[in-house]
Amino acid sequence: DYASSLVIGLVGYFHFGDSVCGDLLKTYGDASQITVARFTMGFVIIFTYPLPFNAFRTSFNIVFFPERKISTKFRVIETFMMLFVITTIGLLWQDVEIILAYKGVRFPWLVPPFCDAYSQHLEV
Repeated sequence: DYASSLVIGLVGYFHFGDSVCGDLLKTYGDASQITVARFTMGFVIIFTYPLPFNAFRTSFNIVFFPERKISTKFRVIETFMMLFVITTIGLLWQDVEIILAYKGVRFPWLVPPFCDAYSQHLEV
């Protein structure tokens, strides 16, 4: 998987050179096919986002509120607060390459401690 991603990335870089943007669709300009691709990507993101967000919210609750029974009212307030923070970050940083760099470089280091915390929670 990493090798294929590397090959695709290198082919794109060699084709476009230094004009490669962090958002690959920006590299292709404003052709009608690219506009369709942008709408398709937006559609995929909008309807995929609830899945990782639900996992994030569940993990957050397990780590920070392990003994608490989560009420519906708390869940609604928590969801709006998390969406507010995430949306604010998205509005402030409009360069997708910055978000992808942190997602790819920083966030994987956070996953093992959360998995360990979850497994210890299950053993209790």
